[in-house]
Amino acid sequence: MSDPINTSSSSSSSSSSSSSRPQGFVLGVDPRIRPSLTYLWSREHLLALLSLSTRYSASTRPALCGFFVELLVPLPPPHHTATITVRDTVLNTLLYSPLSAGLLRELFRGYIRSSELGRTLLSATKREKSAVVLAAALKEDRYRDEWPVLVLAVEMYARSLLTMGDDEFYASASSSSSSNAGRNPLTLDEIVTLSAMIRNATFALYWQDEGTTAKRQQNVVGMGGWSIEDVRGVMTRFLQQVHARDSRRRFTPEGHWHMTSAFDLRSFVETAVSVFPFFLPSDSLEPPPPALLRRGLARDTNNSRGPARTSTYSKRQLALISPRLGVLRNIPFVVPFETRVAIFRQFVANDFRKLGLGDATSYNARSRHRAVVRRTNLAEDAYAHLNGLGSELKKRIEIVFIDEHGMEESGIDGGGLFKELLTSLSKEVFDTNRGLWLATSEQELYPNPHGYAKESNQLSWFKFIGRILGKALYQGILVNVKFADFFLAKWLGRQSYLDDLASLDPELYNGLLKLKTYPGNVEEDLSLNFTITEEDFGVSRSVDLVPGGSEIAVTNDNRMQYIVLVSNYRLNVQIAPQCRAFYSGLFEIINPRWLRMFNQSELAILVGGTEEAIDVEDLRRNTVYSGWSAEENTPTIRYFWDAVSSLSKEERAKLVRFVTACERPPLLGFSQLNPLFAIRNAGTDESRLPTSATCVNLLKLPEYTNPENLRQKLLYAINSGAGFDLS
Repeated sequence: MSDPINTSSSSSSSSSSSSSRPQGFVLGVDPRIRPSLTYLWSREHLLALLSLSTRYSASTRPALCGFFVELLVPLPPPHHTATITVRDTVLNTLLYSPLSAGLLRELFRGYIRSSELGRTLLSATKREKSAVVLAAALKEDRYRDEWPVLVLAVEMYARSLLTMGDDEFYASASSSSSSNAGRNPLTLDEIVTLSAMIRNATFALYWQDEGTTAKRQQNVVGMGGWSIEDVRGVMTRFLQQVHARDSRRRFTPEGHWHMTSAFDLRSFVETAVSVFPFFLPSDSLEPPPPALLRRGLARDTNNSRGPARTSTYSKRQLALISPRLGVLRNIPFVVPFETRVAIFRQFVANDFRKLGLGDATSYNARSRHRAVVRRTNLAEDAYAHLNGLGSELKKRIEIVFIDEHGMEESGIDGGGLFKELLTSLSKEVFDTNRGLWLATSEQELYPNPHGYAKESNQLSWFKFIGRILGKALYQGILVNVKFADFFLAKWLGRQSYLDDLASLDPELYNGLLKLKTYPGNVEEDLSLNFTITEEDFGVSRSVDLVPGGSEIAVTNDNRMQYIVLVSNYRLNVQIAPQCRAFYSGLFEIINPRWLRMFNQSELAILVGGTEEAIDVEDLRRNTVYSGWSAEENTPTIRYFWDAVSSLSKEERAKLVRFVTACERPPLLGFSQLNPLFAIRNAGTDESRLPTSATCVNLLKLPEYTNPENLRQKLLYAINSGAGFDLS
């Protein structure tokens, strides 16, 4: 049975085809020698080589690694569509055979860590040095035996991560323990070292990219048919996987991923913003070819209206553009998160100007849509008026509310009413009682996999929700919702694997981990087959994971395939229609390649803000006042800030939610809140509670003369939700 782990889909950011030579690639060879060739990558032959090499490991390991990486040479279509590939056989044998126990750890500790190549890559952290060092390392014969060992170890580790749970990952193997399928073969410190080597090498490979295919296809010394692009693709996937683990639970030192010492940050941002949004097709992983750039198909981002002005790029300009695009598309985490957020906001601003709408944060432009929404029927009215707009939602939306008495509420929407609509709408559409969403044990949302959520009407709602969330991202409005990590990963075009299953179905996850390390006879003891049971409104049905799955027993040899297929079904297949509908709406508003500058943890912050404690001083610096004679020096205002400083972390979050409708601070601090946090004088009646207008981030504070009275009234208001007030 074939291995369902397809590394070409494990990361949408790989720069090369990551599949390998299929077993059928020898069909054009003389039939008389075909059996001898296919025997080369048979499990029987690989195990025989491993057995011999184990007896003479010191002298044979580098040569053996060279043989294995030659079998793993990535090939282009149509070869990579074959069901059974050499890659699957080789990597599964190396990772899960008893004869290969401890091989990955041995390669790192015995060869890579102390190798000249390893030391060279670790030292290449500066721009000038990394370029020179890597150029030499790719070609010089002294590295001939070291590249295959490094690349094979990276390939093996990246593949093992696909079926390694987080608890296994962090339970690293000690130097005395034996390797097995249920343990991380490297310690966390070793992963930090290895990822630093690969980070430096991968960054340099992108940073030196001049956008020419010829240079990318040059071979690497000692790597047989492997091109520079092939090596870069493998390293990219490895970095993405390790960085994703680090994002969920940090184990690397502060600043480990950043390569800011290797480039000028300001120049990087300016170049990326000027060209990135206009060149790449949505499914492209690479910077635009030089020929396209030279034909002048770039838009002038300073030209906010009218037809695009063409530009012609010199070789020098191309040398600046390609590296930055490659970094942002494939290893964006080497650039600080705050910088990427600023680039994202600039992409939106450029897009808004391109539509001829002026400034995305102002509300005085001519072009806008008007929607009348009854507060008593908010979600349905919003759906009726806004869903049909599609990408027109990018434009300003003027909201008119109808109160519970059927009367039109007074006031002109300057943007605040739309924010209020978005806030109220998110509460309704993300309510799990509506049947569209379910929550994990951590109260993180994901699409309901049941049949009801796949009906055409519900899929239309998913598309609408995607559009609305896209509108929130477009305008920088934080939404008080938390999505499951595996669902956010799909926004980035990434598949989910076993490590994501823990949050969705802990019981199934733990069962698969036990199966993975089960010491007995899986087929005889557990009696499993390649099916999964699906329940929908109390009715159970068996689903084949592969054609004829009910007739295929799970064995010790194929249990890894079974684990991957079960994880894939629960995390990907069951919710595929809902996800497609959601993304089709989201991507009408937000270009997907903009989002791919982030991983799923960062995307959660982009949607809902950071979970860090509220910075009172930052909030105070970015607060405006109305109706106070001495503004910040007014006694009541001083009492207010004293009270806020005394609040707990949770109480400060409640205060921010009370005023802005979101308990988390803006991504780049309260200076980014639009409009700014404001405190208005609500009169001298000290018996009144503070109230708020979340649509304009406004706190209406009575002129309290007693600090303790102010504190008690404020706490009562934020805890009871004394709400919106039209005064």
